[in-house]
Amino acid sequence: MMVTTPTGFYTYRGKLVPDYSIRNNTRLPDYFRMDAGTVFRLNNPQKTFGHFLTLSFYNVLFSKNYAFLYYNKIAGDDSKFYVPADTSIETEK
Repeated sequence: MMVTTPTGFYTYRGKLVPDYSIRNNTRLPDYFRMDAGTVFRLNNPQKTFGHFLTLSFYNVLFSKNYAFLYYNKIAGDDSKFYVPADTSIETEK
């Protein structure tokens, strides 16, 4: 999956603004997850009403979903707010 991340930052009217000059400049790592579920019938099949109990488990493998990246502002030492880049994710260009 290709995503657009900031290529840099610039200051405009005293505020730090992310620069998105190149579209689809980063490729996210492959993402694999597994969901599991089952349905239990609680009544007699010959009756007219049906009662079912559904049990579902999402993301059984506890995989990280890299499609949700957040650029949260943090306060710096000079009481200004900055948008840090997340460099912990290995990406391909």
